[in-house]
Amino acid sequence: MHYYLVSPTRIVRSDADSFTYSSEDRLPTGTIVAIEIGKINAVGIVLQEVRKPDFEVKPISKIIEDYPLPIELVQTASWMSKYYATHQATVWQTILPSGLSKKRRPINPTASVNSTENRIKMCSLTSKR
Repeated sequence: MHYYLVSPTRIVRSDADSFTYSSEDRLPTGTIVAIEIGKINAVGIVLQEVRKPDFEVKPISKIIEDYPLPIELVQTASWMSKYYATHQATVWQTILPSGLSKKRRPINPTASVNSTENRIKMCSLTSKR
């Protein structure tokens, strides 16, 4: 079991920027994950791995993005939070695009083949024969 400091992208408490969560998987810094805060699901960013705490922790619900954020971006977000004396969640809301946790439909590769423009081209090619 691995334990991580995760920074939610929404303000949960004004006095806490990050919370400890657990995961069976080893996650790199910058991984965008889904976490449960109380009864609410939220997006969070893994900041670092920590030792097993003395208290009970919730598991990370799922990994949202396969590729982690660059470490430089995570460090910049931390610096911005300190420099501008603002909550880290506010910085994440500024840096990251909205809708990270939205479900997207899979791309249909045949959709572009069946476009109107392609149908017209196919018709013109077949009519020349």
